[in-house]
Amino acid sequence: MKYSTFLTILVLLPTVLSGAFLQLSPSAKLAAVSDISALEGSPSSIFYNPAVFKRQLSLTSSYFMPFSINDLSYKNIVAGYSLGKFNVATGLQELGNEICKEQTFIMAVNYNIAQNFTIGCNYRFLRNEVYTMNNNNTSQVDVGILARVDKYKLFTSFSNISFSKIGNDDLPQESRTGIIYQLDDNLKSGICIVKELGHDFSFHFGVVYYPFKSLGILSGFHTEPTNNQFSAGLEFKIYNLIINYGIKTHELLEITHHFTVSYQLKK
Repeated sequence: MKYSTFLTILVLLPTVLSGAFLQLSPSAKLAAVSDISALEGSPSSIFYNPAVFKRQLSLTSSYFMPFSINDLSYKNIVAGYSLGKFNVATGLQELGNEICKEQTFIMAVNYNIAQNFTIGCNYRFLRNEVYTMNNNNTSQVDVGILARVDKYKLFTSFSNISFSKIGNDDLPQESRTGIIYQLDDNLKSGICIVKELGHDFSFHFGVVYYPFKSLGILSGFHTEPTNNQFSAGLEFKIYNLIINYGIKTHELLEITHHFTVSYQLKK
């Protein structure tokens, strides 16, 4: 491992160990639209809001190197299935390298209380592994809500309502509230306000545009935790296969390149 890379990882280590990896984009599409969950809808969205996912059958896998650091990788695999008014999803994610590693097992379920109103809940089991240090395990619970009104979707979620800790560190408690507007069949946009306990508000904006059925153009930006991070991406649909590529900028670090491959059985 290069010395500069080692120093970078040591700088990031306190952030990683605090559970901040939960805020890393779990899919390329979410990264491209500034992590606005209701603009996604695949199983990956359960990491932000368990209420917005709805698919008959879907399997999604993502991979990226945060901030283009070669010795640090993130990967996940998430599957979801629709059972009438219930939608269920489960997944695994991992961030780390040979020095430190964080893993999450997640289970989510949501239920359509009414035709246009859904509630959801996540259970996460989290594990830290740090070289030459003790390993720590914990769990947390998240909840989410989604309401549909004509061309609008209103959503909100609250992470870590269980006030969980890992070791001596508090896991982030965060709310995400926003609205999606469907301008037409090919264009939708959304805004979201994110508030992590003890931190400033972050304002997110995202757009999804499909000039063709098989091609989507994605873009977004948000204001915190650094100044105006921009993001963009592309979506390619080939029968039941969906390929997403997204990039996200950072004020100080290198661009992060995100890759996601999904299989979705159409109804």
